[in-house]
Amino acid sequence: MKLFFTKQIAKIDKFTIEHEPVSSIDLMERAANEIFKKIVEIYPLNTKFVIVSGSGNNGGDGLAVARLLYKARFSVKVFLLDISGKFSEDCKTNTERLKLLPNLEFSIVKNADSTSFKNDEVIIDAIFGSGLTRKVEGFVAEIINKINDSGCKIISIDIPSGLFGEDNSENNLQNIVKANYTLTLQFPKISFFFAENNIFVGNWYVLPIGLHKEIINTEPSNYSYVDNEFVKNIIHKRDKFSHKGSYGHALLIAGSKGKMGAAILASRACLRAGAGLLTTHVPKCGYKIIQTAIPEAMASIDE
Repeated sequence: MKLFFTKQIAKIDKFTIEHEPVSSIDLMERAANEIFKKIVEIYPLNTKFVIVSGSGNNGGDGLAVARLLYKARFSVKVFLLDISGKFSEDCKTNTERLKLLPNLEFSIVKNADSTSFKNDEVIIDAIFGSGLTRKVEGFVAEIINKINDSGCKIISIDIPSGLFGEDNSENNLQNIVKANYTLTLQFPKISFFFAENNIFVGNWYVLPIGLHKEIINTEPSNYSYVDNEFVKNIIHKRDKFSHKGSYGHALLIAGSKGKMGAAILASRACLRAGAGLLTTHVPKCGYKIIQTAIPEAMASIDE
């Protein structure tokens, strides 16, 4: 799977809207449905959800998810953060759709004191998306800290709020949501692959939302992620009348005295990856070990 910078992902979104074509609000609904399906895989019907949405399109995603959860008879409470007095058009549309739902607990928030969380609730973080380029400050930073200190399980939509999509070396790490799950849309973000960000991202899942394959295939990227689809395409399908000689012969040179475990693990990996024949070359002291542990591999030794 290709990995893209967040600016490229925005470009891919725009291309999809123009060339599928699909309206941005319908693409948002598509994303919300995928998020909803993943959430109900993880949590049972008696779960209480609190959705904390920002004023942009990530917030719109959160509001759409809140509506789907409400219609599925989950307990739902929504805080919509008025960050700048301005809301994206799709966020406004999903706000109006929410207001049509009877007895939904919904409030527009302008300060941290207007939010509260109980530790038996699950918080869905939809404050900021992957387009964020500035450190989080003000009352939103206070809310993020309240979320992190709440004792609740946390799900982030697309990316934990406050985390940048790539470089976080100059970010304020105190003001980033620490999610248990991140449900990221179409592509994992590059920052997910840095060990220091694991505390924020938690367990992440990539949810396909049908972005346009043409631009995904043509948009350049120097980064990629090995996923199941990639592996399926490089492992040769075994034909009914083929044999091990049909799938290549690999030579592996590995191991040393006291360190034959590396040779064993590498040999197993080589065969699992699809090599039909494998010769593992080891020091003489490791001959019995490799023949006993991996009898399906041929062994050669240093004399």
